Amino acid sequence: MDALENATPEEEADLPNWICTFHRWMQAGGRKEATAKAYASQIRMLYEDDGKGPAAMATQEYLALTKASYKNRLGNGQRSAAVRLFVEFYAEHIVKGAELEIADGSKMYQVKPRAETESRRQRHDDKVNESMDTPEAKRLRADLELPEDWRVVVRGRASGDLLAAVSPGGRAYSSRQAVDERLGRDGGGGGGGQQASAASSAPATRAAPPPPPPTGAALVAALAATKPSGPPVRRTLPLAEALGTALACAGSSPAGRRAAFLLSGRDPSKTLTPRLLGLYVAEDAQSSGKPIYRKADQEKPTMFFYNEEKSLWRISYALDSPGAFGKIKEKVDAPWEVKKVWKIFNGNGSFDEDPDLKITLLDPEDLPQGVEVEVCLPTCPAIVAAASSAGAASSSGRKREREVPSASAGGENGKKEGKKDKKSRKDKDGKKDKGSDADRGNIWNWLPEDAPEGHDAYEKVKHDPIKNRAIMQAPCGGKRIAFQTTLSYCFESVDALMVIARACYIKFLEGKTKEEVVDFRNQCYERLANWDPDAPQAPKPEPAAASSQPAAEVGAAEAVPAAAEAVPAAAEAVPA
Repeated sequence: MDALENATPEEEADLPNWICTFHRWMQAGGRKEATAKAYASQIRMLYEDDGKGPAAMATQEYLALTKASYKNRLGNGQRSAAVRLFVEFYAEHIVKGAELEIADGSKMYQVKPRAETESRRQRHDDKVNESMDTPEAKRLRADLELPEDWRVVVRGRASGDLLAAVSPGGRAYSSRQAVDERLGRDGGGGGGGQQASAASSAPATRAAPPPPPPTGAALVAALAATKPSGPPVRRTLPLAEALGTALACAGSSPAGRRAAFLLSGRDPSKTLTPRLLGLYVAEDAQSSGKPIYRKADQEKPTMFFYNEEKSLWRISYALDSPGAFGKIKEKVDAPWEVKKVWKIFNGNGSFDEDPDLKITLLDPEDLPQGVEVEVCLPTCPAIVAAASSAGAASSSGRKREREVPSASAGGENGKKEGKKDKKSRKDKDGKKDKGSDADRGNIWNWLPEDAPEGHDAYEKVKHDPIKNRAIMQAPCGGKRIAFQTTLSYCFESVDALMVIARACYIKFLEGKTKEEVVDFRNQCYERLANWDPDAPQAPKPEPAAASSQPAAEVGAAEAVPAAAEAVPAAAEAVPA
């Protein structure tokens, strides 16, 4: 450590700005806020301990020293994970020649002056040195057979001074058993000192500790060999646990280990970022002779696949989708081999280049440290306890998100199970609508009459799968206005979403004002809340013949007609 240069006064003054810029860089890279804050705080504490400037901290030598330190092991590797990211950040920052962000005064960025920390440490060392010279301290050192780099200190207490053995990492131990456990000894040794004699007089026989849970490549292999079960669960996992679970869900590959990659780097403020970022695993299925890579999210499908005819890699939710979330025209065998800049849909009908988007091929033997990934997959119960323990260790006490069963597609009607809003299942009085299971299970009983077959509404109302809504430009008061219905109010049923949207479009054609149509739409939502997804489901009715009669209006106290139309395939709102 002494071979690395200490920070100059100028570097110390700039350090809050370096930590702030590092924090913002992690946020822009898609890391969770809790993780970014933890790593930024680690860099601040490392400076206060070691006093090295940004350039010295961004070296492999400093990373190796930090990784070997006791405080790093005590913190489950969080210090070395923070330095490893800082090394990457510093190199990128210097190459780009970017300006430092100005720290906003947050305590997380402010460092204690080295003069203050050195003075406090010197006072502490002087006190320790004095205590080490006492006869009691020397006797305890001999009795406990302490290594040279351990210290003996006197801690004053009202009931009498306490002698303690202190490890190089600064942790105090006041009994022989504790010291032996820390040093990995079998509990033998000498007769004990002032505080250790009781423990040493009858050394306890300890059972062999259980084997540690698997980590890294061992955890990936252990999870990949299990059989996942249960519904998909959305949660955030350490990368090794997420990769092992995703491989287990994909099944064994005839070609051996499945390729997997991590997509990162996209600005969180840009459209589609949550949909795109994450872990992708190769499938057995292929497109144009190349594997399909599917995201580890069974609720919101996203995949990479190749189109040989157009020499195009595409990102979309289905192979037959007419649109795409992203694309790049380049003849390569895999997404991580792409050299050009990916183009991502901007939500306004076109694609923008995203130079920050990064695709990293994953090697289970050398996974990036400190990375967490959100997945929506079944669990691997055979090893979930060990995996969770390993995950907690690798993330340094990170508070795990509450695991909530996600919605999974099911049923011919596009219904999704798992997201049951109990409040929406009740009427205005707070009681469930009474009626037979067959009535409650027939979603078509709770929808307004659909537009007749061939009506303009089928063309004018579009499904927007990116924002989970139906949209239209509706005629109102001599001009056209934007109007939408929302999937979350329709029990995640795309059919119900489109039926209500087309009924709203017809209301506009009848001359209703926007306020009247909004009221009509809300009444439709309230009636649909009476539908019971768990009751026996009725099949979709046959399309009604075209009629010149307007759609029946749904009133607050009127019954909703049971007849409904078939919904054609929803048009994709994203351009190809």
